[in-house]
Amino acid sequence: MEPVGITTIVLGALLICTRAPLVVAPGPTLRWWRMVFEKNSRVRILGAAMLPLTVAMIWAGSPAHSDLASVVLLLGLVWLAMSALVLLPFPGLLRALANAILPADLSGRLLGWRIVGPAGVLVGGFVIYVGALAL
Repeated sequence: MEPVGITTIVLGALLICTRAPLVVAPGPTLRWWRMVFEKNSRVRILGAAMLPLTVAMIWAGSPAHSDLASVVLLLGLVWLAMSALVLLPFPGLLRALANAILPADLSGRLLGWRIVGPAGVLVGGFVIYVGALAL
């Protein structure tokens, strides 16, 4: 089994797991994300939680010689730089970005977020499909 395929499947499953709740319950999901980005310590925990996945992506993408391996390696390097150089030492940057993106009023229909949910699920399914082809 190819490590690039396994890593890509895990990445697709992570995409689906983080976007699927927006389809069913966007209000509570966005409220939970607001809670995550409420404190610097929680943003640092998020950055630290990203590190094992980025290391796995770099490890899986480095020895292979395919387009998918190159994309996984590049994405892993970008995420590593983002988590190690931005999220851990400067969590306020991501907090400011999250506060600008996440809506303050969650009582509406949240139609845009209901569109982001299925789009993310479709992208995650495609990523899983590409990872399965790489196996």
